Amino acid sequence: MPDVNEVTRRREAILTEALSDNRFRTRNITTLMTMTGTTVDECRGLLLEIGARGATSRDSVERWGLISRLPASQPQPEPNEEQEL
Repeated sequence: MPDVNEVTRRREAILTEALSDNRFRTRNITTLMTMTGTTVDECRGLLLEIGARGATSRDSVERWGLISRLPASQPQPEPNEEQEL
């Protein structure tokens, strides 16, 4: 069984890959939690560690994107802008 550090590294890699996918500007927190098998607080902590930031779309959905791709100066995501496959 992998140790805690290995699990954290794997989860961070999954999040980085998901947020680097050019099909999406941001990803829904629920999708990211499901991908990594984490609680909302665990997922948020990992997202901050990899250099992501949260945003609330106009339809009040919590979404996350890499700061390098979603600087704070950009407007909030549109509700249908980040549809996930």
